[in-house]
Amino acid sequence: MQAIVKAERTASKNMNTVTENAISLNIAKSEIGNEVVESINARDLHIQLWSKRQFTNWISERISKYGFTEWEDFNKFVKPQQNNKIDYILTLDTAKEIAMVENNEAGRKIRKYLIEVEKRYRNLHINTQKISHLYNVMNQENLTVNTLIREQTVCLPKWSTHIKKLFLEWNLS
Repeated sequence: MQAIVKAERTASKNMNTVTENAISLNIAKSEIGNEVVESINARDLHIQLWSKRQFTNWISERISKYGFTEWEDFNKFVKPQQNNKIDYILTLDTAKEIAMVENNEAGRKIRKYLIEVEKRYRNLHINTQKISHLYNVMNQENLTVNTLIREQTVCLPKWSTHIKKLFLEWNLS
């Protein structure tokens, strides 16, 4: 197992030479507790933090020392196909805290990276809501204009014939 970790670290180190200060963490959505949240695999975090400790001891110590709670801060699961290896999925907040307490340069960079990811996610979520709202408003307005033109329920000024043609040409009716 240590050989695999060393090989991953070597591969990661080689990648860092191509892109200096690159952080390679796969952030995914996972169900932790009763919520679907952004999460990180603890083994990936362990590798990126360049910890020299064996993974199982490292994560167990972090969980007990900092009071992380299963189904709230992380989930753990057994992989029967891999000799019952236990994996941990961490919330972003838990990963940030672990990175911070690692007290090394990699931990500081990872913590800043996760904070930035969270900001981008929040902004993306807000922008998605705004776009969705605008789409609904535009769709409703389009339906209203089309209904008015189709039913001709309003007294349109003389130039409206030109507008009506444009709507018909643009397939908006």
